[in-house]
Amino acid sequence: MLKLPFGPGYGDHYYTNFFNRSHQSLPSHICVGWEIKTSPEYSWSGLNRTGPVGMLQYTLSGKGILEHAGERYELNSGKAFLLEVPDNHRYYLPEDSDSWEFFFITFDGDDIIHQLHQITEEVGPVVDLAIDHPIIKICEDICRKVYLQEFNCAEDGAEWLYKLMMTIRKTILSGNTVINSGIKSVLHYINQHLSEEISVVDLANIAGISPTHFYRVFKDDMGCSPVQYVTKVRLQHAQFYLRHTLLSLREISLRCGFQDGSYFGKVFHKFIGMTPGDYRNQANLLSENTI
Repeated sequence: MLKLPFGPGYGDHYYTNFFNRSHQSLPSHICVGWEIKTSPEYSWSGLNRTGPVGMLQYTLSGKGILEHAGERYELNSGKAFLLEVPDNHRYYLPEDSDSWEFFFITFDGDDIIHQLHQITEEVGPVVDLAIDHPIIKICEDICRKVYLQEFNCAEDGAEWLYKLMMTIRKTILSGNTVINSGIKSVLHYINQHLSEEISVVDLANIAGISPTHFYRVFKDDMGCSPVQYVTKVRLQHAQFYLRHTLLSLREISLRCGFQDGSYFGKVFHKFIGMTPGDYRNQANLLSENTI
């Protein structure tokens, strides 16, 4: 579940913390936002934007497209891209996608941009991140601090941006995230087929290995069984829908792969500690108190 102090908005929906900096190596601003794009005209070219600026953008739902260095990347749920501006890239809402929901962080500062450049040189512009990945957790903290204007100087902003870059280096460049390409394909499949029945045999076939070997490799890489992981992701999506949409409990249960609404309620209560309805009411109450 994404934990930001502000909700998604249609169109441009962002917050910025500006700093007086003593040197160009420090950031002069950090900008964050959570947006839902529905217009087929939505498109950004990295060559038509001023910089130098770095950015991280994470897809929550829907689909976008990134074209970069002659490659085309589909940006589905769980995909993040890391880019510099100006640069020869374009990202946009494709014709076959009704919407693209994402949150982003943009920033400047020579030292931070240099760190970002080193990372993208090694891993490319797109990475897979679970919603509870340490990188996402730090992004949530940065978004919260920008929204609340808690960064008092450029050094404060630089400290957190460095923390973000070092976490990316530690978890991605060191190989602490999923390194098996077959398992990586499985994680992508799970995110894209949550509403469907997902069996361990099917996932093993996607990974290209036997079910027994797949179970062992998956647990070694992810720290839990395939069934536990699928349930975890389904509940994360359910929490998101309960907090940020008006979908009925029945519709949410179906979207998250629970064909039986009663079973959905039992599983949700077991892992979250309350019923889906109580969770939604609590989230609405917290939102009202925040406002």
